[in-house]
This record gives sequence, structure tokens and C-alpha cells, in this order.
Amino acid sequence: MKKKAVFFFLFLLVATGCQYLLNRPQTISGEGVRVEFVEFPERFLGETEPFLVKTRITNNNPTAPLSGNVCVNDFVTKRLGGIPENSCEPFTLEPAEEIEGKLFPKQAEQDFGPFSYERLNPGVPYSTNIAAIFSYLVESRHFVEGFCVKKSSSAKTPIPCDRSETITTTKQPRTPLQVTSIQKNVNSLGNDQANVRITLTLKKTDKGDLVSRENLEEPFSTNALVDLSVSYLGIPFQCAGLSGGRLDFSQDAKEVACHAVIDVSQEYIAEPLEVHMIYGFRKVIQTDSIKLIPEEEQSGDLLA
Repeated sequence: MKKKAVFFFLFLLVATGCQYLLNRPQTISGEGVRVEFVEFPERFLGETEPFLVKTRITNNNPTAPLSGNVCVNDFVTKRLGGIPENSCEPFTLEPAEEIEGKLFPKQAEQDFGPFSYERLNPGVPYSTNIAAIFSYLVESRHFVEGFCVKKSSSAKTPIPCDRSETITTTKQPRTPLQVTSIQKNVNSLGNDQANVRITLTLKKTDKGDLVSRENLEEPFSTNALVDLSVSYLGIPFQCAGLSGGRLDFSQDAKEVACHAVIDVSQEYIAEPLEVHMIYGFRKVIQTDSIKLIPEEEQSGDLLA
């Protein structure tokens, strides 16, 4: 079954036999996610010598499952063998468990190989790196609890309800794309209606690349479209700069201006404002350079 690379995290390489690195795990951690290199070839690899690539994913997030693909790749012509194209494995992890205040993470391991290199010409310097690409789909909901809208500027409220303010406190999951602030401005329209204008500031807070959800299985895609919607009392906001409800997010931060007309029949309303986003996220890691040694140039001392 063909599976291509897809989002967040890590990669791990392994070589078999005496080249296995079992005592030096390489680790990349993100918010709630930990990726480790379990086994990989170190420094050099002989022609026809089999090697493996192995990764381990740990989900420390107790609120969300994790699913996606891990793919491995090298950087030599496929005429020499090595890692075939589309060397990918899917994974699914349940949320971590919390029992009596203690966190029990969920883990999954992926094995790739064995692989080997062949048809190496003597006297030609060969080397490669091994990369792992981790990709997954993110769906997140971000809330401003008690988002307050006054009927008019003279309306009396028992809670703070400024018609213009900058909100920096949101209830949101630990995801790569965060809502860092919301600028609010409310104007009365009469007839128990108010025009609510907001400016969202969105920021990528994790190392890696946003990727359009439909491109998750394309490891080199640069498309970065985020499905974005904002709602209040079930009423959708109209947001500028979106095409088909999607935001092009090719930078690390972006502002989005939105507005909606809200019915306010009482003095004020204080209900959650919701920001809903769907996107893919991808991380890539690679090993140090690995020297490939033709069979004619191998010696016992070199490969020991």
C-alpha cells in the first residue's frame, strides 16, 4: 500500500548488526509529543550491509489522540538501493491516561527495513543522511470564555464588558498554531443589534511546517492552507483574506479581521467565542552524514 510522508516530528534511523546505536537515543519533543531515534547506522555503512530505521512516538497529551504517518528517506540515487520511495508507516495513539494524578503516556514504534546499498563503485566517495518525516492532522477549538457584547455603550453590566479591548487569555489546546490575542470592537446598530469586529492574531509556536490537510501525504508540498472559522452563539463571522474558508498561512504569524452582526435583546451577552482550525503539521529530522563504503574497500578494522 502506497503511503507518503506526512506532519509533526521526528525521525529515527537504524542500522543492524554491529552498527546499531541502541544506547544513544536521539529525541525531539513537542507539546505533548515525543519522538525518538531508537536505532540507526553511525558514521559508515558497508555495501550490502543490512540496516534498519526505527522510530518511537510518545503521546503525552491526555486530551487528544494522535494519528498520522512517519516516512523515512535517504539522499542517494535509487540505483544504489537504500531506502525505497514511499517508505512510510501509519500510526494512531490514544490520549495519555491520567490515573490518580499520574500521567501514563501512549507509545508506538515503527520499523523500516532491512535496507542495504549496492552497486557502489570503488574510488567514488559516497555518503548520505537518513531523514524521517512525521506528519499529522490537527483539529483544534480555541475559546474566549465570557466574550461580552453590550447592547449599547450605556448598558450596565455586572461584569467587565468593554466595547473595545485586547483579549490575551484564551482556553486552547497545546497545538502548533495558537491564538495569541483578539482585538475586539463592538458598535451598536440599533434595533437590538451590534456589529462585532475582531482581529485574531495567530502564531505558529512549534518548530515545523504547516501543511494543507489534503497534502499531508506529500512530504515536499509547500501548500499551507488552514481551515478557519469563528462563531459566537452559533453565528458565523465573516473573515477577510480567506478563500473558501481557508487561510494561506505561509509565515509564522498572521492577523485575520472578522465581523458579525449579533442580536442583543438584553443589556449584554457573555458567551464563548470559538475559533476552529484544521490543518496538517510536519516535522523533519535527519542524521549526521553516513559514509557508504564499497565492498572492495571494506576491511575488518574499518567496519569493526
